[in-house]
Amino acid sequence: MQDIKTLVYQLVQEIREKESFSSMMIKDKHRLVDDLGLASLDVAELIASLEIELGIDPFGDGTASITDISNIGSLCSVYESAYNQSVE
Repeated sequence: MQDIKTLVYQLVQEIREKESFSSMMIKDKHRLVDDLGLASLDVAELIASLEIELGIDPFGDGTASITDISNIGSLCSVYESAYNQSVE
């Protein structure tokens, strides 16, 4: 399986390119909306893509709340935690 952090970064970059945003170095501290310029539909697309790629939905199964996501780093942490729980 692909590294979750790498996958998140890749998907965010793809969404930003689709929306014609300029290229930038994405960092864990970047906030999805305020720093990266993603709209709510972009965030929904990102989460749906992660669910498809990883086969887990930490928000649907109650493992996490969308309000737990403040930036790229916290998004990665939520998915890493949910993935680790799913393979135990």
